[in-house]
Amino acid sequence: MIYITTYPLTQRINPMRKLLLTTAAVAVAIGLAGCSKTPTPESASETQIAAEIDTVTGILTDNRDGRKYRTTVIGNKRWMAENLNYKPKTGKSWCYKNSADSCAKYGRLYDWNTARTVCPADWHLPDVGEWDSLGWAVGGTRGFYFKHNKKYATGTGAKLKARHGWKNSGDYSDSGGFSALPGGARNLKGNSIGAGECAFWWTAAEYDDSNARIEKIIGNDDQDCLIGDYSGTSTASSVRCVHDRRVTTVAAITDPRDGQTYKTVKMPDGKTWMAENLNYAPKTGKSWCYKNSADSCAKYGRLYGWNTAKTACPAGWKLPSKWEWENLVETAGGQNFAGTNLKSNNGWNDYNGRNGNGTDDYEFSALPGGGRHADGKFDNSGGSGYWWTATEYPDNDPDDYAYFWNIGKHGGHMIMFFHAKSTGFSVRCVADRP
Repeated sequence: MIYITTYPLTQRINPMRKLLLTTAAVAVAIGLAGCSKTPTPESASETQIAAEIDTVTGILTDNRDGRKYRTTVIGNKRWMAENLNYKPKTGKSWCYKNSADSCAKYGRLYDWNTARTVCPADWHLPDVGEWDSLGWAVGGTRGFYFKHNKKYATGTGAKLKARHGWKNSGDYSDSGGFSALPGGARNLKGNSIGAGECAFWWTAAEYDDSNARIEKIIGNDDQDCLIGDYSGTSTASSVRCVHDRRVTTVAAITDPRDGQTYKTVKMPDGKTWMAENLNYAPKTGKSWCYKNSADSCAKYGRLYGWNTAKTACPAGWKLPSKWEWENLVETAGGQNFAGTNLKSNNGWNDYNGRNGNGTDDYEFSALPGGGRHADGKFDNSGGSGYWWTATEYPDNDPDDYAYFWNIGKHGGHMIMFFHAKSTGFSVRCVADRP
């Protein structure tokens, strides 16, 4: 192997802690309570009726009740841009304070078992990873602030909030048109709390026997965080549905320096990446074809020393930082699964009799281009892919090392390492702007 040592990927930044509404006006916990894990499905006649999307306006019509919803594409997912307001024939759901006006404004509140079954056909209750991808796609940051010794993702709340409708109004950009509104929640005692100040949405993920994971935005949070949390499954929160199918935006660019054309794809982190390794031969600097074979360059792209990799991308594109790679990994399934999701579905060697190919879910088409040691030896073509980042190691003390990312034939893991800058690795360029 080419690597020296590992550098662990930062864990998911949203902690799971007891749901407390901490605004000045809302100091009542929603509470925790148990209920059956088995969802109560609606009748077949309801669940099998398809919803329809107008491909021009993006308006979704729920044929169960004729209600229409705005939708928006963020990253590579189509989300409802309004909270669901469908009243199922079975299950538990409420309007805030039993007011039809509140349902019209904020949508209905559902207990978790009902929330899991209430989205229209071809749509579903999003899982935690889909919420994470949403946050990254609108420009959520890795910055942290500490409150009650917990860590939170900062900045995302302001990018998701509707421009109007929050009691503590601020500079809300509503990036991507998600238009989050503070619909509040219903606690174990049946009290409606938090409307105008807090937004709570169920995820599809269970936390334990009596709790499920939620996502929330607190209106008076000066850091505007999207926070992962949990609540009792018999409490009630809002539902945002997401479409079952990914929206993949594939295009092509031509490098004016040599006329080569590259496929590009908009990834779930909201950024546009080359979907092929760079194969530009610069007039200066250090780069190689694997085993000095032009056929390898045509298949895998060139291998670059780090100093050359920093300047090798065409105008309007750049070598991604370790954080940009990290965001991509997080939104493509996390450290344990992103490798499988990003690897091409052919071209990888088998490992102990198991197929080493990926699923290429995002059309990123990562290939195992191998690498070049500082002594000139080439290694691991067909078995591993290595891609430089623009970040030196250690971060605050530039030396002879830089970070890179690795995917191997042996599974779905995608891991960050660091290595000598004189090593030859592949380059994936990312657009300067999404």
